[in-house]
Amino acid sequence: DVIALDWIPLEPGSILTMGRAYNDFQRLYRIHQIPAFFVVRAKKNLVYRRVQTYRPSDKEVGVRSDQLIRLTGVKTANAYPERLRRITFVDLSRGKRFVFLTNNLVLPATTIAEIYRQRWQIELFFKWVKQHLKIKSFYGNSANAVKTQIWIAISTYYLILIEPSPQLHPVWVNWKATKPTTGENSMNFYNNMHPYYCGIDLHARILYVCIIDQLGEILVHKEISADPQKLFNLLEPYIGNIVVGVECMHCWYWVSDFCQNRSIDFILGHALYMKAIHGGKAKNDRIDSFKIAKLMRGGNFPLAYTYPKKMRATRDLLRRRTKIVRHGATLKAHVSNTTSQYNLPPNNVNLKNVCAREQLKSAFPDPVVQRTIDLDMAILDAYAKELSKVEWFIGQQAKQHNPVHLKLLKTVHGIGAILSLTILYEIGNIDRFDSVQNFASYSRLVKCKAESAGKNYGTQGNKIGNAHLKWAFSEAAVLHLRGNDKAKKYLANLQKRMSKAKALSVMAHKLGRCVYFMLKNETVFDENRFLKG
Repeated sequence: DVIALDWIPLEPGSILTMGRAYNDFQRLYRIHQIPAFFVVRAKKNLVYRRVQTYRPSDKEVGVRSDQLIRLTGVKTANAYPERLRRITFVDLSRGKRFVFLTNNLVLPATTIAEIYRQRWQIELFFKWVKQHLKIKSFYGNSANAVKTQIWIAISTYYLILIEPSPQLHPVWVNWKATKPTTGENSMNFYNNMHPYYCGIDLHARILYVCIIDQLGEILVHKEISADPQKLFNLLEPYIGNIVVGVECMHCWYWVSDFCQNRSIDFILGHALYMKAIHGGKAKNDRIDSFKIAKLMRGGNFPLAYTYPKKMRATRDLLRRRTKIVRHGATLKAHVSNTTSQYNLPPNNVNLKNVCAREQLKSAFPDPVVQRTIDLDMAILDAYAKELSKVEWFIGQQAKQHNPVHLKLLKTVHGIGAILSLTILYEIGNIDRFDSVQNFASYSRLVKCKAESAGKNYGTQGNKIGNAHLKWAFSEAAVLHLRGNDKAKKYLANLQKRMSKAKALSVMAHKLGRCVYFMLKNETVFDENRFLKG
């Protein structure tokens, strides 16, 4: 890049600020002869001789030395024969040491340091332009054409931000700014810029915290216990200028609530996507926290949905209920398998009913086997008693959280109380999905192809998405056919072109798309439109 100095037009009296890569003293001397000024960071291997102390140091503001020097290297002495000003400056907020070279003998040392610091703001501006404005090419080459195009793009960007955001917590992160359009099946990356980034490798009892600045310099890198006060003590100097990111593990709730209560920007990393980019020869908590911070700074942090606190506990209770129901199904299957194991007549009873469970208390002649079945029946009795209370409680919570969407879901034939609750709580906020394609992908209703060099390698990413929504829509597709002649006829037409399993998958996908638009537009289910086409 140093050759760019040969064609950059410079006016007399202008100031050019550069990094270490531009320590080409022959070119710097040409700038000096214009005459123009430069501020450049010195390399560590610079060979020089101090001529005199130019101005006294002032450690209170960070100026450690201000000297006039001459270069004494074999090549550098000939390339730049005149004196240079060498300033050693320490950034007191970060404790970082900088050494600057300049030919300006008028400005104070603190002003020279500030000129170099402002250079980074230009770097951040161009990074922001690349990440947010998506300017691929310029329509004109003149200065006016370039400025006009950039100003139009910036104005459009901020007009979009002015529109009210659907995010439930606008204090945290602006949804429209942090969710770029990257394609219906690709990752969403966090690309907002902050002065500081905090990556936390989260565990149940400990945190490994890494805080870096815009330059990627590590400011804090230490392990602490999972104590909100200790975390606050680390973050307190940076509040208002920092974003906190953690991986979506089981214990992220309290960190999210901690940041929300203190108005700290918080983002959640997608666990499966982060697993794909966490590769490395060495891996530990210290490295992981640093990587998380670097991913945030570089705009490569894959986002997961930060589920709202208001509905989070109810969703977890509903998931727990689903797990218990499935365990109850395994107990019922165990009864059937035990009957076959001892070659006894099949028990054609529905164990959902209390009287049916009572009949099995004397169904097996062997007392040990009977004791095993009694254990299963006792657990099923307890489950039946508690699950009815839990389902009633969740239903009451749903009527408080989102009664409109709950009623809309129940207008779909085949979606009853449990499926409507599952869909409602697993979606959370329907506005978080930009398109129906994103919603279908999140619900695992579509398969993603794996292709490379024109070759098809099947599908991948089958576990990325919400398994609960996949189950709910698959169940709804089957239940939608019960007592529904129109739906059965539609399924029969599909089976002319594909297998029954694939036809049911198509029905589930169609139901998912239908539910998306129902909730988005707040309209009831229309079966005629659903079965059309």
